[in-house]
Amino acid sequence: MGEQRRGEERKYYVCNLPPDTPLSRLVEVTKRRWACELSHRELKDEVGLDHFEGRSWQGLHHHAVLCMVALTFLQWLRLTQPDDLRGDTIPAIRAEVAGDLPLPPPCRRCHTCTALFSGP
Repeated sequence: MGEQRRGEERKYYVCNLPPDTPLSRLVEVTKRRWACELSHRELKDEVGLDHFEGRSWQGLHHHAVLCMVALTFLQWLRLTQPDDLRGDTIPAIRAEVAGDLPLPPPCRRCHTCTALFSGP
């Protein structure tokens, strides 16, 4: 199977599916790899899959499972989109949950905001 993207980029794929497999099934199987690559990149970039420095397979598996749980939680937050989260991507939501984003300016109307931001 061959694919030509915009411009001159061409990609070719070899498969061992039966000859009567519909083209839609071939495309589905071929493009499924992109979802795996995206998930692996988000696991490394956003939740630290590549930060493991242990010495055992069991430790690596525990770390990988915790990273997958953390990414699943971030994806769940992105899909359910609570009102207090402003991000629409996994990196934005991770940054907001981790507290990496600046706080919004105080409203200066309520006692709580005035007490928090009035200084010594």
